[in-house]
Amino acid sequence: MTTEERLEKLEKDLARGKRFNRWLLAGLALCLGIGVVAWAFLSGTATVQPAETTLKEVRANRFVLEDPNGKTRARLAMLKNGPGLCLSDENGQLRAMLAMVKEGPGLVLADEKGKSGVWLNVTKDGPGLGLNDPNGNTRVGLGMDKDEPRIRLLDENGKVSVALAATKNMSALALSDEKGETRAGLIVDKDGPGLALSDEKGETRAMLIVDKDGPRLHLSDENGKSGARMVTTKDGPGLFLSDENDKPRVMLAAVKDGPGLGLYDENGKGRAGLIADKDGPGLRLYDENEKTRVMLRLDKEGSVMGLYDENGKGRTLLSAFKNGQGLILCDENGEGRATLFADKDGPVLRLWDEDGKPRALLSAFKIGPALALYDEQGKPSAILGTNKDGPCLFLSDENGKPYVLLSGSKDGSSLSLSDENGKPRVSMNALKIGTMLILTDENGNPVWSAP
Repeated sequence: MTTEERLEKLEKDLARGKRFNRWLLAGLALCLGIGVVAWAFLSGTATVQPAETTLKEVRANRFVLEDPNGKTRARLAMLKNGPGLCLSDENGQLRAMLAMVKEGPGLVLADEKGKSGVWLNVTKDGPGLGLNDPNGNTRVGLGMDKDEPRIRLLDENGKVSVALAATKNMSALALSDEKGETRAGLIVDKDGPGLALSDEKGETRAMLIVDKDGPRLHLSDENGKSGARMVTTKDGPGLFLSDENDKPRVMLAAVKDGPGLGLYDENGKGRAGLIADKDGPGLRLYDENEKTRVMLRLDKEGSVMGLYDENGKGRTLLSAFKNGQGLILCDENGEGRATLFADKDGPVLRLWDEDGKPRALLSAFKIGPALALYDEQGKPSAILGTNKDGPCLFLSDENGKPYVLLSGSKDGSSLSLSDENGKPRVSMNALKIGTMLILTDENGNPVWSAP
């Protein structure tokens, strides 16, 4: 049985009692009926049929017993609905009445003023016992509704204030206000105990149940919509807050992996989630389709933030770790196209093509900045850098072999041209001491120089 079914069953069972109230009414009828019996006793005279000298059988309509003072103390008579017995005290006040009335047999015990104090009856629904106040109003009722015992406590106006019942499936207690509206109910069944609290209109506003999954608390608004729910299961406690349309809007849980917070929109779609597990806190923001659009994570290594597109593909990733900070920009396929990383040695920017091949690198290390350009195979084609000695430029062929080297320093500049085997063939230097041009063969031997 689900939680909602149990709560609905709780409300229905606590509202029961119509059949039980019938024997309360029958008890009232009993008191009135026996009053009629007593009146008949007091107003009539006995007629005894003649009998033989040796009496084996006495037939009469009415019997009267008197005390030594001539006061009537007991009367037995046959009335319309059956026989009745009336007992009086020494003052002539009726104190006990036993009769068969329309609803069934009944007994009434009265006080010294003749007010009925206790009554007992048996109707078609079962036996009933009532205790009355000094005004003759039933205030306590005990009866059997079919095979179910029930107890009712009533106020001076006859409204049921407390009701207790026991069935084969459950036991229940209900507390009502002065208007007879059930305001609190407690049940215990095979699934566990449950408590319901209602407002003055009879609308259930709070429910607490305990079942095999753990305790659950439900708080509702004036329209019966669930406003807040709190549960505790083997995995941990949870709190749920709903709007006026009964849509969940806030969820707070503390499970064994750590606490979590969820925020939902008016359609019940998750829009934000916050967790804190053993690795650290994390935050996710979702769009109307519950696709992750922003992710923020913090652990012992550092922090990470991710931005996602409408397809759930990561487009931007920003990280800050112990060894440095990083930024990754991705295309619509989630492939990284640009990365920026900065550590103690300096920042590095890399650009990638759609095939994941590096095409450009820009760095600024301690030794100096550098720019590298790569071909479609991911091999460096040009490298431009500068260090403490001066700038330099490398141009490479498709095999990654340098064929042009241009450098400059405080002493001057130089240019070197190499063949397909990476062998320098032309060298030109412009130094302080002068300019020099050297041509070499494939073995690196000078063949011509100037000056």
